Amino acid sequence: MRKSLGNKNCQFSPEHIKNITDTYLDFIENEDAKIFDNADFGFNKIIVDRPLRLSAKITDEAIESLRFIDKLRDLMSYFYAKHPQAVYEDLESLKNPFEAYVKLEEIKVSPADKKKFFNVETWKHQLEVMAIAKKLQAKVDKEFNDFNAFKKAIDKALKDLGLKFDNADKKVFLSAVSWKDEQAKEVIKKKTAKGVEFEADSDLRDSESVPLKEDIQVYFDREVLPFVADAWIDHSKTVKGYEINFNRHFYKPKQLRTLDTIRADILALEDETDGVLNSIIH
Repeated sequence: MRKSLGNKNCQFSPEHIKNITDTYLDFIENEDAKIFDNADFGFNKIIVDRPLRLSAKITDEAIESLRFIDKLRDLMSYFYAKHPQAVYEDLESLKNPFEAYVKLEEIKVSPADKKKFFNVETWKHQLEVMAIAKKLQAKVDKEFNDFNAFKKAIDKALKDLGLKFDNADKKVFLSAVSWKDEQAKEVIKKKTAKGVEFEADSDLRDSESVPLKEDIQVYFDREVLPFVADAWIDHSKTVKGYEINFNRHFYKPKQLRTLDTIRADILALEDETDGVLNSIIH
């Protein structure tokens, strides 16, 4: 079409429609028509996961990061640097500077987050978390490349010290003192009668489209495992889909030019270039 109509840019003439109809009714494969089963267009989209691998160590930097909550980290760190005493003793005095700063930086802060920022208990609670982390550092001071062993050491240290982390604070603490490490041990999610289940690393998650007419496990063993031996399929996320890819079935590659043709073009260009240079020089 000369001009697209929405997403449509082609139009069938009566001759096109007749040709398509006759081809369908003849039901014979030719240059313009192929016959498929419905399943030929179907696929199972599988999610391929790989294990999360973490190393861990309680460092001073990690402990300092616990001073702020993740959701308000930038705002809290900015005002702590500017007003290290006021954030614990006089938050009311920071309301005007706070409003001016978020407006200047065009930061959107929800009413709930704003209320949390100006609640002194938010700030003091993080100090308590830091204090527990500092005591744990004295008991568990080495680096672990096995996060499972690190968690056990932390649980033992908490018990020995008579300290408690609620689940949310413990999760934040463990996240602050750990990092991804390809050489580390897999993080265990749980142990079952069937074996060990590992935590999945979302950054390494991938997907594969397996033709409906092919067994998923056979495809996985052939196309995935040779390249990532620690991968597995999350069968709970497998979905079935269909796609008609005309290019795949009807693509006709262009005939490559012969070497003689290419050589002739190069020589012609050289002759043309020589003529231009001669006209410039003379």
